[in-house]
Amino acid sequence: MQIFRRSIKARLVLSVVVMLAVALVALVSVISARTQAMAREAAYRYADEASRNAAAQVQDRVVTALDTARSLSATLSGLTSQGGTRAQADAIERDLLAASPEYLGVWSAFEPGAFDGQDARFVDTTGTDGTGRYISYWYRDGASIAVTPLTDYEKPGPGDYYVIARNTGEEKVIDPYLYEVGGQQVLLTSTTAPVVRDGAVVGVAGVDLPLSAVQEQVAALRPLGAGRATLVTASGVVVGSGAGAEIGEPLAGATGTAAKRAVESGKAVNEVVEVDGRPQRVVAVPIDLGQTDRWAVVIAIPTSTVLADANSVRATSIGLAAGALLLAVLVTVVIARRTVRPLELLRDRMAEIADGDGDLTQRVDESSPDEAGQLGAAFNRFQAKVGGTVRSITQAAERLSETATAVDRVSTDLRSTASTTSERAVLASRSAQDVDGSIRGLARANDELAASISEIASSASRASGVTVEAVTVAGRAAEQIDSLGRSGAQISAVVDLINAIAQQTNLLALNATIEAARAGEAGKGFAVVAGEVKELALQTARATGDITEQVQAIQAGTQEATTSMEQVRSVVDQIHEHNGTIASAVEEQSAVTAQMTSTGSEAAAASSRVVSAVDEVARVAEQASAGARTAQSAAQQLTAIAGDMRQLVATFKV
Repeated sequence: MQIFRRSIKARLVLSVVVMLAVALVALVSVISARTQAMAREAAYRYADEASRNAAAQVQDRVVTALDTARSLSATLSGLTSQGGTRAQADAIERDLLAASPEYLGVWSAFEPGAFDGQDARFVDTTGTDGTGRYISYWYRDGASIAVTPLTDYEKPGPGDYYVIARNTGEEKVIDPYLYEVGGQQVLLTSTTAPVVRDGAVVGVAGVDLPLSAVQEQVAALRPLGAGRATLVTASGVVVGSGAGAEIGEPLAGATGTAAKRAVESGKAVNEVVEVDGRPQRVVAVPIDLGQTDRWAVVIAIPTSTVLADANSVRATSIGLAAGALLLAVLVTVVIARRTVRPLELLRDRMAEIADGDGDLTQRVDESSPDEAGQLGAAFNRFQAKVGGTVRSITQAAERLSETATAVDRVSTDLRSTASTTSERAVLASRSAQDVDGSIRGLARANDELAASISEIASSASRASGVTVEAVTVAGRAAEQIDSLGRSGAQISAVVDLINAIAQQTNLLALNATIEAARAGEAGKGFAVVAGEVKELALQTARATGDITEQVQAIQAGTQEATTSMEQVRSVVDQIHEHNGTIASAVEEQSAVTAQMTSTGSEAAAASSRVVSAVDEVARVAEQASAGARTAQSAAQQLTAIAGDMRQLVATFKV
């Protein structure tokens, strides 16, 4: 079953085959059930029709004979009422038999003295016995017609043909029996009718109907070729049979039961029963004979015969269904191959991208107007979009690398500038310390001013030179600090550019992730790459944030250094002015010694501030150098990130 879980083609073929097989099985089942039902219905109708036709033919024969017996009874009743003779009765019966070749005999029997009251006269004459009663039996003897007296007419059983009608006063069709006629045993039935005169039964008239023709008719009845028919009387005695039943014996088994039910209910019976160990369709149709008697025709057809055509149709349907299923399997396999082929090509392309050289220039056929062509077109659009995204990431990585190089270069320049500023600040500090020492010496020598004017002048001259140099150094320091501020601004601009590139890279990675999600399984490889690119972009953003904080610290320190240098310059200018005053007023030193002392104190305080300011410049320069080192480290990280980005996108061919 593993193949069906891993192959769309196998699942498609299996689904179609299973559905078609179920449909065909259902169709064959319905057709089989329907044809069997139709076959049963047709067999029932055929058997019922055949039974009714046979019953009608038997009924026609027997009822006609019964009608003849009834007519003869009425004729003899009228004849005897009018004093007719036995010769007249014989003529009537003989002529009736001659006119009815289907009858074996025509007869009548009267009670003692009931015909003409002359029984004693006719004792042992032709057509009578020792009783002299009128009991003539006219029968066929070959091609001629003969007469003989009836026998056993008073014995129940053998004489039922007379006894029953006489005793009941009703018409009767006697159960078939063997009767010797012309030296031969003949199976016949007698249709009898009582001869009624003045409301009393005085005799019985009857017609003997041979059943050989009926037997042949019933035996020849073979519905559907394998069916068999049996004719039974009301008492279940077999009259004729094509099923091998014993003539004159009761019909036993399920067919006998069906015949009995049909006779008793007067309705046809149609059921499936076991006959000789085989299921058979049994149809029993009642035959009404006159007013009191009822026979039945029973037809039994094996169900295998009934369903033979239906089974043939079922076998044919199964064969056709199997052929259709096989053809459907072949067609489904071909269609499945053609349907799945574009998916297999797309799978191979995606595998080449994921496992091969990442060639995003591959395209698949999209000329088909169906879903396969639409999938190919979507794949091509996805390839184009991902290729564009990879190109954008490549370009962003290049720009990021260039920016990192620029940041590294600026950081190097910043470190150099900060180092120079620091060195010059040290020189300025030393000069300021010298000035401070000189001014303090000037204060100590204030008491000796009067005696050392020349020395004061010399000292004032040196102080003036030192202040000039301090002004110059302070100016250069201010310029270096200003340059440091501009460098910090440049670094800030570069960091902003890097941050913008990182944001754009993050957006591109997000777009690539979305496109990969839309592609489903096919875009998993791109989703991984896009995630790594996004992580690199986030690292870049964090690095640029660190650089921004460092640059802001450098700019703040530079601003403070600029302010301090301005103060240094102001103080040095003041010192220079004071030295000028000292030089111009050497002659007046004696008078203004107190003032010089005060001025010397101020100069000492100012020189202390100069030293502090120069130290602050040195500290700010050191901070700028540290910030430059941090910026250079961040630039190196950006360079590494850009290299990783280039390495990732280098796996794709665009």
